[in-house]
Amino acid sequence: MSRDLHANMITELTATSMRLGYFFEMETDSDTIYLSSLRRDVSWDGHTWLGNGWFLGTESVEEDVDISPESLTIRLTGIPAALISILLQSISAANAGTLYLVCFDADWAVVSNPYQVFTGKLDEVEIIEGPNRSDVSISYIDDLYLLTNSSGIRYTQGNQQLRYSTDVGFDFVQTLGDRSLRWGGAENKEIRKEKRKGKKKKKRKDKRTRKKGL
Repeated sequence: MSRDLHANMITELTATSMRLGYFFEMETDSDTIYLSSLRRDVSWDGHTWLGNGWFLGTESVEEDVDISPESLTIRLTGIPAALISILLQSISAANAGTLYLVCFDADWAVVSNPYQVFTGKLDEVEIIEGPNRSDVSISYIDDLYLLTNSSGIRYTQGNQQLRYSTDVGFDFVQTLGDRSLRWGGAENKEIRKEKRKGKKKKKRKDKRTRKKGL
């Protein structure tokens, strides 16, 4: 889905020369890591975006004018092997990742209002291990992507017990498949019809009772 660029970004992108880079904001369970694709640290939005060489960019990112699911894969390279286990233990599917396209001025200061290219939730992590350092590929998917894919959860008592062991709300779900229920206006008509029949039977019974009494 396309988004509007800020006027400052348009000015920089249409200039005869420009300085571009990426910022990547990666949430973990305990902290948030701010990475820059530059070979230097940059201050922006109250954070220091680390230019330590880990984040060198992303795979191609495409945007359509239509509303459609989007995904993003970033690559972190040269990470010390000792930090890989720490990284794996501190990230989960609830963690978000946000990618920004950033313009810089001649002094490598951030031009205001970087462009948010993507934001989404963690999907997959792939590690390519080396003898001393490792590369990490991290994939993220947006909320629309999540909506278009099945969660795999089944509405059964067994599946519900795996998540909420004390919940008995699905105890009788299986019996509903063989049960015929009337609903809405049709049910109301049938009820009224049965009530009228019952009243007529009662009247006939009362008349017979009175005749016998005479």
